[in-house]
Amino acid sequence: MLSHLLLLAACAITAAAAAAPAPAEVLAAAKEAHPWIVGLRRELHAIPELGSNELKTSALIKSTLTDLGIPFTCGPPQARSRPPYPASNLWCA
Repeated sequence: MLSHLLLLAACAITAAAAAAPAPAEVLAAAKEAHPWIVGLRRELHAIPELGSNELKTSALIKSTLTDLGIPFTCGPPQARSRPPYPASNLWCA
């Protein structure tokens, strides 16, 4: 789940920057996004779902990606051998 949050944060920061930002700008953007990322992590951890029955979790991720303007596709859960799990292929209810 942490890999999903890091991917969302990286996409949000990348989408907000039209040109290659300076390291100080990246750090400033990361510090600005930090409270939002922590809040999203807490919201995700507050959803009690097990295994491949993560419908509310998927709905929250889908909503977040849509709000950020990040494209994704929905598909059935697949056997996953190891992280990182691709956030671009979600099981959407």
